[in-house]
Amino acid sequence: MKEENVKHLIVAGGLGIYDEVAGKFGKWNARMMGNYTNIKKLQQSLIIVIWIIRS
Repeated sequence: MKEENVKHLIVAGGLGIYDEVAGKFGKWNARMMGNYTNIKKLQQSLIIVIWIIRS
């Protein structure tokens, strides 16, 4: 990164987006990551659109 003069690194993840993380860590992760409701709705809409296009 120094050689390429990169100043920022952006990392994105979606651990727990489908409530697949169990136990105390899953609960903690959900609190830290916030509400995924809008992302889940968008994902469901995209699946429907893809299904319609392929039909």
